[in-house]
This record gives sequence, C-alpha cells and structure tokens, in this order.
Amino acid sequence: MSDTDLMLDVGGEQVSLADIAGVNMDDVAEVRGSTFPAGAFKFAVDTAKLAVMGKDKDAKAGIQFKFKCTDVLSLVDTSKDADAIIGKFHVETCFLTDPMEGLGRAKAFMADTGYKGAGSLQQVLEGFAGHEFKSVITNRPDKNDKDIIYANIGLNIGRWKVAPADGELLQAAA
Repeated sequence: MSDTDLMLDVGGEQVSLADIAGVNMDDVAEVRGSTFPAGAFKFAVDTAKLAVMGKDKDAKAGIQFKFKCTDVLSLVDTSKDADAIIGKFHVETCFLTDPMEGLGRAKAFMADTGYKGAGSLQQVLEGFAGHEFKSVITNRPDKNDKDIIYANIGLNIGRWKVAPADGELLQAAA
C-alpha cells in the first residue's frame, strides 16, 4: 500500500492522502494560529488523556486536557469578538516529570473544577470528558521571546483559577 492509499479519519469521514493532494488550494482559506485570549470562560472537557509530547530525547509524558469554550464570561481585551471564541479549544497539560506529583496536580485540577472521579487514572480521565466548569485564562510572554504569548489557566496560591460550572471563580479576569 502506498502513502496515497492510506485512509485517514477526517471529521468522521475516511479520506485518502490522494484526495487531500487533489484539493484546489484556490478554495482554501488561510488559517493562522492564535493564542486563546485572556478572560473568564465556561468550558466543557472535550478529552482528557495520557499523552507524549515531543520526540526521542525531548519526549515528555503528561496528562493532556482539551477544553471547548461554551461561553465567554469576560474578556481582558474587549475588542475581541466573544462569539468567535465560543467553540474554540484550549489545551492544558500536567507533565509527569515526577509522576506522583503530576498525577496529584491533575487530580487537584479536576477536583477544583467540581469533578469527583473514582477508579483508575484511565477511568477518571474518561469520566472527566463532558464535565463543565468555569476558568480564568491568563496570557504571558515567553521569557526568551516576548512575541510568543502563552495562554494558561491561572493559579492562585496553589489553587487553580477554576470553579464548577455553577460556582464562583476565585478571581475574575483583570
């Protein structure tokens, strides 16, 4: 089988590389990456899974959480279009450099969102999918390149700036 015969699942449909290679690029809109804006949001957990980021000697294991924005509660930059943010995804990772500490951070994060899971790590992560919560997202520049901006769920003295979907956030976005 050649690479062009390889079938991929794209949006729930089976597509070959040959099909993708035949797409007329005149019909493709340019898409630029962007950083999730700073503010307060309501999210639904899309996926929670063990993952490996990087390759070879740079590979790091972690628990990767992918969240879908379901509502915008406030924005730091009020010129942003709140409606355009709904449906966008934000990803957070708890790295397992020290496995028990990383697992403890993930457990604390899920607990702070109001999720009460039990069982194995895999069972807890699978159960977390679909859970809704509120969160503050902060933006900060990279220490070596100020043009690179990171978006992260903020921490407040060891407690995540998250709350159950019907709870109050520790700190609104400033």
